Amino acid sequence: MLCSSCAEILPDDAHFCLKCGQSVERTVVSSGPSRKPATAARTIKPRRKPRTAIWLFLLLLMVAIWWAANSNNTAAQQLRVLATGAHAATITEKNFVVGSHSFSFYKFSVPPGAVNVFVSGQFSATGSPENEVQVYLLTDDAFVTWRNGYAINPYYDSGKVSQGAIHAALPVGAGTYYLVFNNNFSLKTPKAVQADVTLHYNTWWPDWLFHIKDKLWGT
Repeated sequence: MLCSSCAEILPDDAHFCLKCGQSVERTVVSSGPSRKPATAARTIKPRRKPRTAIWLFLLLLMVAIWWAANSNNTAAQQLRVLATGAHAATITEKNFVVGSHSFSFYKFSVPPGAVNVFVSGQFSATGSPENEVQVYLLTDDAFVTWRNGYAINPYYDSGKVSQGAIHAALPVGAGTYYLVFNNNFSLKTPKAVQADVTLHYNTWWPDWLFHIKDKLWGT
């Protein structure tokens, strides 16, 4: 052992330092290497794998919904028909007058997501000595073209008749249309018209869903 004062090497049984006389404090000198305290083993938690299958399923579901709502494929249209509810909206007044050398029109809109869209109804005209009108079903652009005096390709053209029945199919989806009662060919005689014409369509998507789609796809 060593003296704590002068570091003199002393016998193991010494009580005082033989060199400096300092009282001996016994210390044990260890010649072996010191060992570090054992540390607890660290548990490594496995990382969670991303739920790829769930995200893939959701993506495929969104694609399927978009396809069913927008595709003109026969299967998609049949699927929409199975899930849709019928809607109907009156387009015309019951009774109205179309002036001589003039025309009257009714503008109407088809909402987004509409399927099985068609216009149906009946009309009749009276006027002495003439009692004929000509009824057109036109798109927004065709209406402007017709007013400017150019040829058009209408969805419905009655020809000059005193009465008629309308049944015209329209495209799937949103659109703006005009039902025109034309009396331009009569220079002097106004026509009294009785009409009962209705827009029919089916839709199975709420309006808010189409607003979201428009924002996402910018259409």
